Amino acid sequence: MRNRVVSFLALATGLWVDGVPAFAADVLVPVPASGQLVSVEAPSWSGLYAGFSVGYGLAGDDEVDAQAFPGDQPIILGTLSPKGGLAGLQAGYNWQHGNLVFGVETDLQFSDIQAQGTAEAFGQALGSSSTALDWYGTLRGRVGYASGRNLFYATGGLAYGGLDGMIETAGAGGYSATLATGDETAAGYALGAGIEHALTDRISLRGDYQYIHFGATASGPVLDPLGADTGVVASSDVDLGVHTFRVGLNVHF
Repeated sequence: MRNRVVSFLALATGLWVDGVPAFAADVLVPVPASGQLVSVEAPSWSGLYAGFSVGYGLAGDDEVDAQAFPGDQPIILGTLSPKGGLAGLQAGYNWQHGNLVFGVETDLQFSDIQAQGTAEAFGQALGSSSTALDWYGTLRGRVGYASGRNLFYATGGLAYGGLDGMIETAGAGGYSATLATGDETAAGYALGAGIEHALTDRISLRGDYQYIHFGATASGPVLDPLGADTGVVASSDVDLGVHTFRVGLNVHF
């Protein structure tokens, strides 16, 4: 993970070095005919924008647990590390004051971030487990620094999404349970940073990193060997923290 973050920061630094001199209000570009440098006015980041992005997300190891009685410690059934691609749309609005840029942004991403595994405990396989993030959205504030044709920014705010977790178990005594998250949308938060480069006055290229965290509870009844409900409800905490890396294009209006 550390190598991925270092590579991303190196790419961002390269874009900055190639794009403009640091802390410049205008951009100096060579004119081929004369070989002299001329000043090109830096674009304004103020106003409405919208665009699309694609990327990849991967989560750290999440312990899969199950608990049938509140007074007992949860049983650890293994770990899952969901990962997968994502793609979506974003839109926002910026206000620029000098080199400082403030804004708000919302986005909606469709994702294939998921993992499946075997539920194991007490040295034996008890069933299967899975975690999937089918989609998610965010509503975030942004604060940035404009340098020439580049905008460096940090962002953070609310995240929400379709988090699905499931555990199917069958014990040696014939007791079984299927634990699943409900249909409600999981809530969480998003934090990140990125760089945006103005290709033209209306088109910009961006790359960003975001950490997105969600939590939900999977639950289901415990059945006896004959399939009858025992009245005991088992539960499992589904905790998903995803590191996402995205690139995208924006159109400014």
